[in-house]
Amino acid sequence: MARHRSAVALAAFVADGRESKAIEITSAPRVRAASVLKPLLAWAAAKQTPFAHDPAWADLAWAAITTSDNGATAELWSRAGGIELLEALNDLVGTRWRIGEGDEHPALRIMVTAVEVARGYAALAVDEAAAGAQVRRWMREVRQDHTFGLRVVARDALGVTEDAVGVKCGWFAGERAHAAVTVDIEERSLGGVVLTSGVPDDVTRAAAQAASGDDVKLIAVHEAVAGEQLRNGIRQALFVASTLEGRR
Repeated sequence: MARHRSAVALAAFVADGRESKAIEITSAPRVRAASVLKPLLAWAAAKQTPFAHDPAWADLAWAAITTSDNGATAELWSRAGGIELLEALNDLVGTRWRIGEGDEHPALRIMVTAVEVARGYAALAVDEAAAGAQVRRWMREVRQDHTFGLRVVARDALGVTEDAVGVKCGWFAGERAHAAVTVDIEERSLGGVVLTSGVPDDVTRAAAQAASGDDVKLIAVHEAVAGEQLRNGIRQALFVASTLEGRR
């Protein structure tokens, strides 16, 4: 399968102590975030009044992050106020994200750039609150078959063990596949973000439609059209991140 007119955006970040820095490596037009924002949405939701000291937050956030559960994400979004949750995340990250048009759930239609997402993960990395630390731990528990081999990429690129690597990926309809990777090394965290998007050819579109509702088959479709782009992008982003100093 091949995808035409594909675009790839890369960004890197480093967080050292209480400071962080994110830079854009390559740019592309804004795209829908797919599932790559789920950890950031969960992080913001933990700070909202409905979830203060509520164990339901952990159940929903764990499912949204580790298995990319859309139902759990939708409930988290709704209970945290929907657009109010997005505004809370914007305040945390310093972004001005808005929801794009389409039929997907609003949480999956947030329009982003790679450097903005990297900024979000850099902010998460320096949050010392319990919820922030828990979200980072859950990213290290994301199912291996949901990672496009990115833990191995980070291991080989940085000489770390795979249990130091957090991953969150997103995919949709053969059109988009995104990834965010975070790595803890001694007193700092670093990582990269890759956003890919394009117009699928007829074969890819048919394969994605046939795989609808089956994560194993859907991931295989996106592996074919974007797997190498994600791995190569994260490899490059981690190299850049390893040269950065964590300062605003």
